[in-house]
This record gives sequence, structure tokens and C-alpha cells, in this order.
Amino acid sequence: MKESLKKIADHIPYPIGKLLGVTPMQFRLGRSYQRFSNKINGHSSAVIGEQFGLLKSLVSFSYKNIEYYRNFYNDHGFSPDRFEIMDDVLKIPVSTKTEYQRYSIEKRSFKDFALKKSNTGGTTGQPLDFYIEKTSYAREWAHMHAIWATLGYRYTDEKITIRGKNIGSRFYKYNFNQNEFLINAYAPLQENIDSCSELITKRNIKWIHGYPSSIYSFLRELENVDSVLFEILISKVKGVFLGSEYPVPQYRKYIEQHCGLKTISWYGHSEMAVLAPEREPGSGIYYPFHSYGFAEAVPAGDSYRLVGTSTHNFATPFIRYDTGDLIEPTFKDGFLECFRIKEGRNSDSVVDKKGRSISLTGLIFGRHHKAFSHSEHVQVRQLSPGSIEILITSKEQVRDWSQLFDFSNSYFDIKFTQIGSPVKTALGKVQLLVRQQ
Repeated sequence: MKESLKKIADHIPYPIGKLLGVTPMQFRLGRSYQRFSNKINGHSSAVIGEQFGLLKSLVSFSYKNIEYYRNFYNDHGFSPDRFEIMDDVLKIPVSTKTEYQRYSIEKRSFKDFALKKSNTGGTTGQPLDFYIEKTSYAREWAHMHAIWATLGYRYTDEKITIRGKNIGSRFYKYNFNQNEFLINAYAPLQENIDSCSELITKRNIKWIHGYPSSIYSFLRELENVDSVLFEILISKVKGVFLGSEYPVPQYRKYIEQHCGLKTISWYGHSEMAVLAPEREPGSGIYYPFHSYGFAEAVPAGDSYRLVGTSTHNFATPFIRYDTGDLIEPTFKDGFLECFRIKEGRNSDSVVDKKGRSISLTGLIFGRHHKAFSHSEHVQVRQLSPGSIEILITSKEQVRDWSQLFDFSNSYFDIKFTQIGSPVKTALGKVQLLVRQQ
């Protein structure tokens, strides 16, 4: 029901959406939205205590009802009965994306609690299908709105969002759910400057949200194409929300220093196990929300790996899930208090036929290609400007991979190549963008 209402809301036109936009979020997303909002500001020790109870219930439930966890825990000699105090978390074996991929989504899930199927590719381009739980939207947006409120955001404010979603040939599309105008990141600005001007001058745009690389490319292009319109936009905007990619310093420097705009970023991922915003905008130090999930720093040689548990997702549980990101942690009272990203999400991009820099996060993972369900890894190689090669690692023999990808309304010549194993760097890393040797 919630998913159906969300799809209906996606098609509400702006004049009606503006009138409905004052409807409180708890009426749009249910009472769970207010419940999560209240927990965000709750006392940390009380929230951690509640997380322990949720984690204990999740571990026990998963062992009894989900084949993956029953087999995985038995293989590692772990019994949920041994999980009695918070320190026992360390007894729970860590799961990886590779471990999950060995089981079908049905054998990793309890579908009765599912809202819908989702997927992730992550920094390494290693796809994984899973289900999100029925309160996921309320949980996500309660916390996201709290992050944005750091800069003064209110849910009735209008924003433009620049990610990789395919919205067809239009330059922008209104989305009532978040009171935003989705910008077509693949549409050349020079050819759509009239539509862009109409949007910027006629709407009360207060915020910009999206991939740092995409926001950077959009603002740079706008400044070059129409400097007057660029000045109008940045004079209206109160701040910029940098999501889904690690904000590369050169992008952030341009947005903050050249454009004079405040920014805030956060760590998050599709699996919805860890969400950690900056408390001091621009610091690059991320503080996990204990009300969202349970985050840990697990030693890995001379570094630490970020491990998270989605304590609210009983549909496809992520329990002590290795995110694949290396961090520099700070601890308080034995728990992870905050961290810096040491190695993690990149903002690699490729150049299209128009000479524009296109974020791979959007092009590959913003479109949720069907190929994710049939592959272990997806990587991209730039052959020349406007020409890319999609490298797919899969155990399946697929006759035509192009049918499983959606690159409509983008400007690339695309070659598809199936390979036996992913391309790795000299250090053994599997990266989304494969650079020429």
C-alpha cells in the first residue's frame, strides 16, 4: 500500500503538490516517522540500550527463520543463545557481500516483512538484491530531514536534486514526495537553458541535493553557459546536501568557496545499516545515528573496517555486515562515536559525447539495471570520450547484456563484455572505474 501511494505521489503535478506540501510528514509516512524523529534526539545510552534489544531479537529471529543465517552461524560455531550482553556482539561472525551472494534473496530473507525489493552496487560494483522493511521510508526520511535541518531545512522547502535517475528526455521533473525538482543529469544544459531558467527564476529553490560530482558539474556548466542565471541560483540557495558519494575536496572547494554555499555530507548506503552525518558541516567527520542502525569499527590489519547492522530490517537482515569501507574511528565508552573515511565510496566519472562529466554512481547504480540480478560485478572502462565498455563478471551465460541495462537518454556508445573475474588493481582492489593500464 505504501509503495503504491508513493508511486501515485510521484505523478502529482507541481500546483497540486505545492498545496499538499504542507501536510505533516507523519501523515504521509505514518506514525513511524514521528517515532524515529523522537529517537534521534533521545539520550544516546537509552537508544543504544534499545538497539541491543533489537539486535538480540534480530539475531534470534534470523537464525530461526532464515536459511542463510542458520547455516552461516552453524558453520562458524555461533549460537544466538550466547548473545546475552552487549559485549557478546563480538561473538557474532561478520557477513560480507560475497557471503550473501552465495544465497538467493529468498534464502536470505523473510518476505512477510518486506516493502519492496532493492539493490546495491556499492563502491566496488558488486551487486546485491535485498528487501527493505515496511518502515524503511519513515526511518530513512526522519533521519535525512534531521541531517538537512542542520543547515536550516524544512520539509516544505523546495530543492533541486541532481542524481542519476532516468527521467526521460525532460530537463526536470517535479517530485511531490520530497518537494523537489529532479534535474536530468544527462541532458546538455546548453540545449535546455530555457527550461533551466524557468525553473530557477519561477520557483523558490532553497537547496541543492545530489551527488557531489553531479552538483559540481551542473554548477560549473551553468556558470559557463549563463553566468547571470548562475548568480541568480546561488543567491537563492541556502545550502547544498552532498549525498551518496564521498565529497572529493575539489568539488567541495568549488561549491563552498567559489559559489559561497554551505554544504553538509553524510555517510550512507542502500543497505540502510549505517547512516552517519557530519555534525560540523565540512569537517569530514561522521557520527552514526544510533537510532538508525548499529555501527562498529572492526580491526583489519593496521586499519578498521566499517561494519553495520540494520536493526530494524527483519525482511532481509544485514547483521554485522562488512560495508567494505575503511575508516579512521574514534571510540567513546567502548562504542564507535565517529569516523573519517579512509578508503570508500568514490566519485568516478566518465565523459559523454557532449564532453560532459557523468557520475558513475548515477549512470550505473542510479538506474537499478536488471543486470544486477544476473552478475557478480559490474565495472566500467572509458575507451574514448563518449565511448565506454561495461565489464560484467557473471556465472551466467547471457546472450545480450544490453537488454539488461538501461542507458536510455544518455550520450554514450556502449560495448558490453562478459569476463571471468573482475579487473583488480595492483593492490587487489576491485574498483568501479577500470582505468587504462
